[in-house]
Formats: sequence, C-alpha cells, structure tokens
Amino acid sequence: MSWQPTLTWKDAQKRAKILQKIRHFFADRDVVEVETPALSLGTITDVYIDALSCRYDFLRTSTKNEATNLYLQTSPEFHMKRLLASGYGSIFQICKAFRHEEVGRFHNPEFTIRSGIELVLIILS
Repeated sequence: MSWQPTLTWKDAQKRAKILQKIRHFFADRDVVEVETPALSLGTITDVYIDALSCRYDFLRTSTKNEATNLYLQTSPEFHMKRLLASGYGSIFQICKAFRHEEVGRFHNPEFTIRSGIELVLIILS
C-alpha cells in the first residue's frame, strides 16, 4: 500500500473551491449546515446497501468485556430527517459516508456526500 496521496494538489484546490461554493450557495439562502453522527447503534434501512460496522465497548449500557456493534453511516439522510422532524428548518450537510461494497474506479468504501443539494438543484432547474 502506498502512503502517497491519490488526490493531486491541484485537484485538492479545485475540491476546496467547489465545497466553498456549495457552502456559499446555501448560506446565501439561509440554509444551515449541520453535522450528524457518523456512528449509530442502528443499521440502515436500505436492504441493498451494506454498512461497515465496528465493535465498541465503552457505552454506558455496555457491561465489562461486552462490546456493542456500531454502524458507520451510509448516508446522513436518516439523521437529517430526524432533525427536520424535530423542528429544524432548512439544512444541508457535507460529510463522509461509508459502504461495505466493492472497491473500483467508481466505488470507494469511504466517500464524501452532499445531502440536501440534489433537492435544491431540482427546484432551481
């Protein structure tokens, strides 16, 4: 495994500018950026997506030498919907998502997802 980055400095700069423009777009429209948990006690509801999990034994409910399965989010939608249901206004999130699927040119187990953008782009088009 190579320790060298796969993202060039030029592409990192482009990515940073894109993220800056996305944040500016939402800020201009009073849409609040939120951050939801990456780990959850519950797995996902989509039966066609496999979640990555880890064992954690420091929860308040854990007994000595007993670990709990925690799942890495495959998408922030569930937690964001909970925020909306609790009374939050317009929100968006740029975060990492994780999926236990094949790795290839178009697939990676860890990737950045922008939740909330698709809806806005559909409304504007």
